[in-house]
Formats: sequence, structure tokens, C-alpha cells
Amino acid sequence: LADSLPLGLGADPSPVTVQLQPGARLLLYTDGLLEARDASRQFVQLDSVLSPLAAGGPIENVLGQILEGLRALVGGSLGDDLALLVAEYDGARGSAQQH
Repeated sequence: LADSLPLGLGADPSPVTVQLQPGARLLLYTDGLLEARDASRQFVQLDSVLSPLAAGGPIENVLGQILEGLRALVGGSLGDDLALLVAEYDGARGSAQQH
């Protein structure tokens, strides 16, 4: 690993600002999702894998549904490591108390 390039080396990210509406969902993922291949060694179609994100079901189920769909498409084991983070924006809380 000493000869490996650090994560993100050479990338030139640009900051982006978006205004989220209540109920908006956000998915952050690593390249393991982009590089997943099906049984015929073709990259999986992300729209089918990510459909639970837009389906409107409970946010608690979305991550499991994405992983289940991805594993079905690749035939079980992924060929790369994978990290996913799913979040849902519930709107401004104003002066609501924190719990």
C-alpha cells in the first residue's frame, strides 16, 4: 500500500449548494457501487439498483433494499468494497427541542 495513490488524488472537486425540500433523500456511495458487474460482466444499471431511493418507502428500509437488489444483480458477492450512506431531510426544525 505504500506505493498506492491516496484516495482522491488528482480530483478537483467543485463545491455545490442545493436547497433540499422536506422528504428529499441523499445517497452517498463509493466506487464499489459504480463498478459492480452482473453475471455477464456488464456494469449494473444504477437506475434499477437505486429505485428504492425514489420509491417513497420508509427510509429505514432503503439501504437494505438497495443492497438486496445489488446482490441479486451481481449474483451474490460484490467484486469490490462498498460503502453506502442514505439520509432523508425532514425539513427545518426552527425552535424545536433537541432529543
